Amino acid sequence: MNGSRSGAWARFLPAVALAVLAGAATCWAGSLTTGVMTFSTTNQSVWRAGVTNGVTIPLFNVSNQSDPFDTNFSASNEQNTAICVFGGCFNTGTWGYSLSANLNGYVGATSALTLTGGSVNATVPVNVTLGFPNTAAVGTAFSITSSGEFEPGASLSTTSPGLSLSASLYANLNGGISAQACAGVCTAPLNVNINTNGSQVPIPLFNQSLDPSLSIPLPDGVGTVDVSQPFPETQSAVTLQPQSVATPLTLTSQGTGSDAVAITANVSQILATALGFPYLSQDVELGGVNFGYTLFSATVGQGLSTVQNFTLTPTPEVGYSLDFIANNGAITNVIESEPVGTPLTVTIPSGDSAVEVTPTYTMYAPFVNQTGAEPNFDFGLNALGLSLGPLATANLVSSDFLLPTAPPIYLPSDQFNLGNWNVYQGQSFEIMASSTSAPEPRAALLLAAGLLLLLAGLWSRRRHGGSVASQRG
Repeated sequence: MNGSRSGAWARFLPAVALAVLAGAATCWAGSLTTGVMTFSTTNQSVWRAGVTNGVTIPLFNVSNQSDPFDTNFSASNEQNTAICVFGGCFNTGTWGYSLSANLNGYVGATSALTLTGGSVNATVPVNVTLGFPNTAAVGTAFSITSSGEFEPGASLSTTSPGLSLSASLYANLNGGISAQACAGVCTAPLNVNINTNGSQVPIPLFNQSLDPSLSIPLPDGVGTVDVSQPFPETQSAVTLQPQSVATPLTLTSQGTGSDAVAITANVSQILATALGFPYLSQDVELGGVNFGYTLFSATVGQGLSTVQNFTLTPTPEVGYSLDFIANNGAITNVIESEPVGTPLTVTIPSGDSAVEVTPTYTMYAPFVNQTGAEPNFDFGLNALGLSLGPLATANLVSSDFLLPTAPPIYLPSDQFNLGNWNVYQGQSFEIMASSTSAPEPRAALLLAAGLLLLLAGLWSRRRHGGSVASQRG
């Protein structure tokens, strides 16, 4: 019976010893985990650090402000009337109207072109853990470690540069209208005042975005020139398992290319015009009915496509605000910063009792904008087509050949740190100073107790095992 109890105690001793050792370890080291921090930034420029801003270029502003007008108008037709019967007259009152108006000021029109440089939006979720000793010897260097993981949901999106044209009328007017009507009895004058109080009141005419393209016909229908918005809107999102920040996270947003300028020439039409032949393809109106034909049409196109590739490589960083607390209560503050994964080396000076650490988490993210131009060519043939009003026959011959494109010509890459990320303030922690490198008494006692328990467990197991072997023998 005593042997079985002794064996059971021997089985539990290692677990108890490990628990005591774990308690001793917590006296030397602590850790703080932030939880998921979602760093994000919006409306950043694709060309430089900072928020995207539009540039407005005035096209014209015409007004008669230097020579304002002053107009007056008045009209009146009021009469006193009477009815006379058998030599006697009766006054029936005043009949008619009176009207007066005055208007002065100036009017004008304005137009402007607005350009926007495109924008970048990014999101990077991160989880960071800090490790540090709870006690450190004075004058001995120690480390505050950091580790982290990128969480699912990182994304990068870019928006194209924009081009818009707007125009409006405006007026700065002062004046009034006074009117009165009489039907036997005159009404009280009706007065209406017009006053913009010295400010221009705009009347919008249009605000048109030139997107996706502006088509310019060439003379005699020999071709067209298309000018498109230069850069497409692109987007890329990343869904991944938690990934250590030690492995760089790369977010990309790539454009498929869009025609910035496309010139299409009708070669057959140009030759027919040069030789004095009738047009080989034409749309005309006969008696109010549209008539079109295509005998033969050969077109050659040359375009220039824009290509943009964006790359973002985010790296979370930890800023440490270190408050060294002296024995007399004085506090000395030191600011340090390191990327997550890089330990910070700290030494508590002699005469200090502790250091209080306040972490601040930020994001460092180099952004690369690679812009290029890619020339392209195509050749088209169409023949034997006819249309009359809404009726039309397809061209019996219709082919379009896209010739191999030349390699893109890239401009030097533009790289800068994408700014305006949100900032997270972490939880403060304190590291106590000790006079020597020896552990504090509580930790030493726990360590000694844990080791004794572990040795006792091993000895008990060995003794119990030997007794059982003897009994079996």
